[in-house]
Amino acid sequence: YVANAHSIFNIVNAIVMVAALPWLVKIGIKLTPKGKDQATKDLATPLYLDEASLRTPTVALSQSRKEIVRMAEISQQMAAQVFPAFSTRKRRDMGDHDAKEDALDSLQKGIHRYLVQLYGDHNTPEEQSIITAQMTMVNTIERLGDTTTHVADLIGYSINNNVHLSDEAMEDYRQI
Repeated sequence: YVANAHSIFNIVNAIVMVAALPWLVKIGIKLTPKGKDQATKDLATPLYLDEASLRTPTVALSQSRKEIVRMAEISQQMAAQVFPAFSTRKRRDMGDHDAKEDALDSLQKGIHRYLVQLYGDHNTPEEQSIITAQMTMVNTIERLGDTTTHVADLIGYSINNNVHLSDEAMEDYRQI
């Protein structure tokens, strides 16, 4: 009897654990701290650029477009963190804008390298035009990141040196 009870207990335990496994995995992932360096590295690593796609320009251009959109989202997040800090007057509200700027720099290099590999005489004029436009977009997004970093530096300066704007100027700043 003891052996049968022990076997039944183990079988029921296994069934419960298998049923709960997806839920336990999700909890484990959420509870596991991800290092700041790893998160930054993940942000700076291209997700969509695949060397095998270079053989098919249409697919490669689609992949680079996805990466450019991701880059624009990072730039937008960066600005959304930095600009409100001028009103709150708290440096910590600016978040990890430096890490995001480093990620934008890295993504710019990666996307440029990918598009240069794609560009050639075998491309149609339309594909060459798209490649050129994508390179321009990548440069523009990266410059937006640089500008946001400069604004963050100025906000930091204003906080450190207790520089305040008039109420009218602050209202104009909020509207922008």
